[in-house]
Amino acid sequence: MKSLLVLVTGCLLAVTVSAQQERQESIELKAQTIAQDLQYNGRNLTREQRFEISRNLDAIRRIMKGGSTLPLPPPPPPLPAPTSNYTCVSRDNDGRNPYVLGIREGINVTRIMAATFSTEAECQGNLNSIRYVGGKSLLCLSRDNDGRNPFLVASLSGGRISRIIRTVVSTKGECDDLLGNFRPDRNNNVSFCTSRDNDGRVPYVAAILNLNSESIQTGSESFSSLGACKSFLGQ
Repeated sequence: MKSLLVLVTGCLLAVTVSAQQERQESIELKAQTIAQDLQYNGRNLTREQRFEISRNLDAIRRIMKGGSTLPLPPPPPPLPAPTSNYTCVSRDNDGRNPYVLGIREGINVTRIMAATFSTEAECQGNLNSIRYVGGKSLLCLSRDNDGRNPFLVASLSGGRISRIIRTVVSTKGECDDLLGNFRPDRNNNVSFCTSRDNDGRVPYVAAILNLNSESIQTGSESFSSLGACKSFLGQ
């Protein structure tokens, strides 16, 4: 009888260990499958899907570190209005350069004079490259609203343009690159490099932009080139 009890206990332990191993293997297999799915299909995810996946990954990390009771970060802010109603029109309504953004309502267009471009192609290119970051519609505009260097980042909301003054860089290409590196943290802050004297020239400084308030804090260090500053930030 005693030997039978020992045998049953041993079997139960074996089954328990086996079940735990299967659960562990299942978790690992799921993780591998999800990683493969993200690798091949990540580009097709919507902004909301990306944010939700990121939230859940953060929750998994907290659980693994013994902090499963910590709350999840807040949901993402609502998406800005779509750009389908925006168009490019001649600033002076004469079919000639320069061009500005406009909001089309039926057969009428309301011009946004604060968004001026040298040519229609430049205007259309900017319209097509508007980025949604941290709940904001962001694009690159000339600092002096003349379609020429230097450029800076601006937010677009309806017919309102807000230039973010301390984001000045020397060229449109540098501004596009700056926007492409915007990666908001949980507080909707992004790190980037900007012209220290707001003229698009050296020296450059590292800065942090809060996308909620559009306020900027610049760092203490100056750099002799944009590349050196970006290297400092790991970009």
